[in-house]
Amino acid sequence: MDDIYLDVGTNWLKSKVSDDFTTDTHLYIENIISSMSFGGGLRILDMCCGYGRVSIPLSKRGHFVVGFDVSETLLKSAESAKRKELLNNVMFVRADMLKLPFREKTFDIVLCMWASFNFVAHIEDQLNVINELAAILLPGGVAIIDLPNEHSSSEKLLTLDVSGSVYHYFQHTKRHLEHVLSSSLADSYKIEECMFGAKDRIIVVISKNV
Repeated sequence: MDDIYLDVGTNWLKSKVSDDFTTDTHLYIENIISSMSFGGGLRILDMCCGYGRVSIPLSKRGHFVVGFDVSETLLKSAESAKRKELLNNVMFVRADMLKLPFREKTFDIVLCMWASFNFVAHIEDQLNVINELAAILLPGGVAIIDLPNEHSSSEKLLTLDVSGSVYHYFQHTKRHLEHVLSSSLADSYKIEECMFGAKDRIIVVISKNV
């Protein structure tokens, strides 16, 4: 995949998210963490971490965080933020969510936030990603997939042009997500609706049995 952020820059991505959206995102994650029975800092994977919007604050709260992204440009911004905050409990690596380089039963929490999962265009790949998420969770762990709620009556595969680069974007419905999840290896799951800032969201919560 081409690194579009070489052209548009990290600030272009930052301009797409409001402070209210980010605040509500963190509140949702903190509520999930508070509901878990683990003690001390958690091992958290931030998929498609971008410039560290979620990873950095979580590491500042004492959790050990691994963030990955396919964009070298965004990872450099994340590393810069890490150095600025003098953090030693967060690491950033280049990886693709379609080929997760992590062992089974590694993380307490796996996060796939914003709209990253929408760029998994093919249903077979969607199922594989969900199965991988379930596999790398520790017993009692939770994975969260955050998606825009388009209030569409049917799922759609869209084509997006970003600075001359073409990407496929899968517009999900709750019905489609239920279909994929019911075919997955997830021990249990639920699909919720909420708002981050002024944005309607669909949240998938996947739980690993203890």
